[in-house]
Amino acid sequence: METIPSGLYTCTVKEVRVETTPCGDPKWIFRLVVAEGEYQGHEIDDFIVFSSRGRHRVRATLKALGVSSPNDILLAAMMGVDTLSSPNDILHRRVVADVRRVVAATDDKSVRNEVAYAGYSKYPEEVAS
Repeated sequence: METIPSGLYTCTVKEVRVETTPCGDPKWIFRLVVAEGEYQGHEIDDFIVFSSRGRHRVRATLKALGVSSPNDILLAAMMGVDTLSSPNDILHRRVVADVRRVVAATDDKSVRNEVAYAGYSKYPEEVAS
């Protein structure tokens, strides 16, 4: 995948896959698509892990995506119970992502994009006229 410069981008959630980490924790993998501007259409992959270590990022990410009860979802996912009808309930939601361009630690030539740890913020709602 081609990378884009670091910065804030309005993105739409295109796809969500559910997997399990090697430690057995649920993990949601997002495919984000830049929705506006010069890099519109560029795709970025990111993920959240429903674990005690990842709980702060899960809460902040789900809140930025407009999920009304991120704490309930976090707790249920960590207990193996799904409170959403599906993780796909966040499909097509917009969010502002703080995208970084990073060089892989294993290969100085491999560059990729990632979303910063606290890199999601709520997409500003349009003001009703």
